[in-house]
Amino acid sequence: MIKSMICLSLVLLPLTTVVEGGWSSILNPPGKFPVNSLDPKIVEIAKFAVSEHNKESKANLVYEKVVRGTWDWTSLRHGGIKYNLIISAKDEVDGMSKTYEAIVMRYSKFTVWNELKSFKAVVV
Repeated sequence: MIKSMICLSLVLLPLTTVVEGGWSSILNPPGKFPVNSLDPKIVEIAKFAVSEHNKESKANLVYEKVVRGTWDWTSLRHGGIKYNLIISAKDEVDGMSKTYEAIVMRYSKFTVWNELKSFKAVVV
């Protein structure tokens, strides 16, 4: 009897979630999630942000590390993830390390590509 109740609960719980929030709430959970700063994909995205910033602003920054960051879904329609990364980078000209906030959109609908939305110095 108890096993039957547990099985029934496991079937009905997802259905109530679908009815209340629709499929999008299941497929795109709300909120921001922390990144693993050592994850090779996160490091790649951070290096992309520094490289794009250098191209756009004629800067000479060298990537050092990801300090911390978050990610969240944009939408299934756009197939993207928004990364908000705090990056440490060194200026090749004066040798000073600074901290920057980079916002990068990573799309993967048919192919994977990144788009730098914002890159600015921050005080941590």
